[in-house]
Amino acid sequence: KSVGTSNSAISGLRFVPMTDDEVALYKYEATRKDTKRLYATDDMHNRPYCFNLEDYSDWLSAVLPFKDSDVEWLSLEEIRVFATGKCPCDPNEYAFERDGDRRVQIQMANFDYDKVLANCVKLGQEIGLKMSISLRMGAWGMGFPLDQCYFDCDYYMEHPELHCIDRNGDEISAMSYAFPETRKFMVDVLVNMARSGCDAVTLIAHRGIPYVLFEKPVVDKYYETYGEYPYDLPIDNPRINKIHCDIMTGFFREVREALDKEFGKGKVRVQLRALDSLRHTLNTGIDAEELARLGLVDDIIVYPQAFEEVYKVEGVLYDNEEKGEKRINMDMYDEYVHGPYETLRRVSTDKCSIEELTANVSSWLPLEEKYGVKLYFEIMPRFMPNEEYKRRALELYSLGAERFALWDTYGRVICKGNWAMISKLGHKDELVDIDPNQFERIAYKVQKYDNTNISRYKPGWGG
Repeated sequence: KSVGTSNSAISGLRFVPMTDDEVALYKYEATRKDTKRLYATDDMHNRPYCFNLEDYSDWLSAVLPFKDSDVEWLSLEEIRVFATGKCPCDPNEYAFERDGDRRVQIQMANFDYDKVLANCVKLGQEIGLKMSISLRMGAWGMGFPLDQCYFDCDYYMEHPELHCIDRNGDEISAMSYAFPETRKFMVDVLVNMARSGCDAVTLIAHRGIPYVLFEKPVVDKYYETYGEYPYDLPIDNPRINKIHCDIMTGFFREVREALDKEFGKGKVRVQLRALDSLRHTLNTGIDAEELARLGLVDDIIVYPQAFEEVYKVEGVLYDNEEKGEKRINMDMYDEYVHGPYETLRRVSTDKCSIEELTANVSSWLPLEEKYGVKLYFEIMPRFMPNEEYKRRALELYSLGAERFALWDTYGRVICKGNWAMISKLGHKDELVDIDPNQFERIAYKVQKYDNTNISRYKPGWGG
């Protein structure tokens, strides 16, 4: 049912009987709980994008690959744009940049997505997985001309008065959590997600930044407290940052209270997908340590993305307003310009030194020790040789990490030689002895096809 762009092909399977020792090992591994250390995420957009989904059972392919793996949690995304987005045009008439986006629009109209998630959750729990439904905190849209006809959220389009406002008065294409209406909208979506029967809801905070900036409630509160305006302050200034964090902590409190009220106290866990360090997460207005201390989050998934605002002096960037204290290496970041400030974003551990990785991991570990939250550290990029997956896992283990996360797992599980290795990364004690090359694909040369000898002369050579 795949509708990708590759050519059609004939493939075959060769079945080799397992030895008695292999059968015994398989049965033993299926009963183990100590290796369940992985947190997998499927954005679910991949399903209607790449496949022709004929009935509800076709969606279950998002769950089945994780059976008998080291995956503890599987998180599936709420991919309706906050459950309200609708394509305002005829998908058959609109010139989509990617034809997969057309398939998404056509196929999503054929399914009750609440039922899709409930079915997937039920199957996942039946095969021993803990199931979460996740939501991007800032997926409000992409804006023309990148909107692709359907990525804009109806609520965002209908309420420009609730949008984020930058320091210079510019409207930003994001809803602000400074407004109670935005927070209520999000709380209602999260509660509806939990009605799927999932074990947790996950708030994805490393996508869709910002969440709060210099909107009127923020500025009014700052002026009331300090007698001046905050427009010239970087977002990591302790004063403006505290107001941002008070707002976002209040939102997480509202989430926790709403879930407890409908499902019972603590019945649905609250998970946060944060940035690479406490400091960078704080820059988004989310005080992860305070959330852990107050019991407002149960699990934290650490994603390798940096986000900060730095001051520019005569074209040179510094990490604060003290001229000359520390220059910023722009090769490390994607750049966005905001007047005298630069908002910097970096993704992937490729550019992260071992010193920085050590500092990032070390910033999170005390939260588990002091507050009991579970930490999962993302392994990126998505596609690497097996040797590199093993190396990075061992590196994180050596720094004190106990669990790992895998973003966009749908693209990893189809690479069977890779997934066979990745799915064993929870084998902490045995990992050092696992040969990553044992999972390489084994190819067999076809000698005959339909009684025609093709061993020496390929049939297509003459065409």
